[in-house]
Amino acid sequence: MVSVTYSEAILLIAALIAASLFAGVVLSKLGAMESAYSQALQQEKSRFLMDIKIIYAASNSSRVYVWVKNVGVSPISSLESLDVYFGEYSHAQYIPFNSSSPPTWCYSLYDDDQLWKPGETIKITIDLSQPLQSGVYYLKVATGGGVSDEYVFST
Repeated sequence: MVSVTYSEAILLIAALIAASLFAGVVLSKLGAMESAYSQALQQEKSRFLMDIKIIYAASNSSRVYVWVKNVGVSPISSLESLDVYFGEYSHAQYIPFNSSSPPTWCYSLYDDDQLWKPGETIKITIDLSQPLQSGVYYLKVATGGGVSDEYVFST
């Protein structure tokens, strides 16, 4: 009878250890999932608070001028990391920032703090490698956070 009690006690202890290990693994995985969910939620919140709108675009020969407004509720600080795409409709290409040779783009911010605040408009100047021909042109500006706007115009 004593050996049966020892056997039951050993089995009970083994079951408790197995249950503890299982609970530890489950809780650690839940913590990792919570962390990933929290990070994804923070990224979506940032994207929700950031928004831009291309107001107008005009061209003269081999230069295109674009006015883009920050219509979100958070400022945008890294203007050099904007992605600019421009070209004939369905043939747009990536335009690098401040490149040594065209095509390239630069921006003008109307105050000196280098922070694109909500409600402010920046002017983007795209220098092209050759003059524009008559046609339909496509323009896209995207922030590093994945927010973008598109504009189509003709010359």
